[in-house]
Amino acid sequence: MVAKNKHIFEILRDCSRRASSFLEDDKTRDKTRLTLEVMSLVVLTIYAGLTLWQASNAHKMFTIAQEQLTVQQRPSIGIAAKSPSGAGPFGIVPATAYETVSARLAFQNYGQAPAIITGASAKAWMGENAPWQLKPAEWKKYDNFLPPTKLDEFTVPFSFYGTPPDPSILEKPGTYAVLLRFQYTDLGGHLYQSDMCVYSQTVQGSMTYCPQALNLNRFLDCQKDKCDKLP
Repeated sequence: MVAKNKHIFEILRDCSRRASSFLEDDKTRDKTRLTLEVMSLVVLTIYAGLTLWQASNAHKMFTIAQEQLTVQQRPSIGIAAKSPSGAGPFGIVPATAYETVSARLAFQNYGQAPAIITGASAKAWMGENAPWQLKPAEWKKYDNFLPPTKLDEFTVPFSFYGTPPDPSILEKPGTYAVLLRFQYTDLGGHLYQSDMCVYSQTVQGSMTYCPQALNLNRFLDCQKDKCDKLP
């Protein structure tokens, strides 16, 4: 009887060990499953992050390429290195019986697209500290078509206080200045504005850009920047 009970006890103990083993196996499987799920989640998160980063970088690269293409294809008017006749970009036109002494300033389309000029504003000043006396003139209708690299020039009478200064004043540095502004579009109707200002820097009459503090030399993209409104 005792032997029989012992046998039964051994069977029960073996079943208990097997049950424990099964439980341990279940726990191991659960831990393995949880580890795999966590690893999968981490991998998916990293993949999503990389996909988002790649998409963001692709968008940035596309935007940069688009902006570069726009810059390459737009018109851009600035002061020319020489006049259409081959002389310097700046000149003084002597007074006549009908006109006072005037300034001549050459300009050029440096862009890769034609410039359709729709408005101009020009002011020339003669007198002491000329750049600081310049005030932008009102805009006037001005029709001109300027293909890429094309040169042209604009003539504007000098303004001054009171009676006309003695012409000898022009021999002094900083005694004359010109501010020339254009509004123009590309072939698609995109509006731009160029402001160009130069003044006499030396006794020899060489010209340079007006002081930066005056903010009279600007290139404006009127879709992004605030441009003047033509009348």
